[in-house]
Amino acid sequence: MRSEEMEALLEKKIETAYLLGMSVIEITRAMQKYKINRVHSVLRKAGHIRAVTRDEFRTSYAVHRKLDAALERRGCCSARWCLGWKFDPDETADLLKELPDEGNPTAAHEALRRDFPVIYFKLYGGDPPKTPLYDNYPTIPPSVTIEWDAAHMRYIARAVEDPDIQAVGSDKDAALEGIKRAYGLLVDIGRLDSAINHRLRIVEHSKHAIQQDVTKQRLEILKF
Repeated sequence: MRSEEMEALLEKKIETAYLLGMSVIEITRAMQKYKINRVHSVLRKAGHIRAVTRDEFRTSYAVHRKLDAALERRGCCSARWCLGWKFDPDETADLLKELPDEGNPTAAHEALRRDFPVIYFKLYGGDPPKTPLYDNYPTIPPSVTIEWDAAHMRYIARAVEDPDIQAVGSDKDAALEGIKRAYGLLVDIGRLDSAINHRLRIVEHSKHAIQQDVTKQRLEILKF
């Protein structure tokens, strides 16, 4: 599998994760990246997130300087963050300036807690966030072979552990850089797969909990 094919697969995984309810920040974090640009761009081009208007971009939806700084560090802004969650920026800013209702927080407060748990804790208190655990995937293939392809006048690099991962180049350095990039995409796909599986378990658990509540309500009705 070459980089172009992996790029397409990764984009599909990003869309899948988003449609399962993961946020732009959560998807970016799952891949252990910091800037949201790539994830946001994929989702915007696919039509899942609309573009920020000029007025929205210029408007300051100041909630707290810590949140503004955190968004800026991730290559984001308040309007873009809100649109990723399908929120109205003005309404969201007003909601987040208020304390969350204990036991029944607004969707805006829940989004902030999920994307920026440390900032949420500093603004509103509650349980301190847990430190996320990160994997130790190698970012480059452990071993690579580079061979000259006389038929096509180019070099082909392959990962020894997975020969299907390959890249081509006009010289050895170009082929090596290509295989590093392809392997990095493979790691991103693996990390995102893990996040998607985790999200699916959450969705299934929620469905089960809802079904239990419905059953309980029906039993209560039958008592009367």
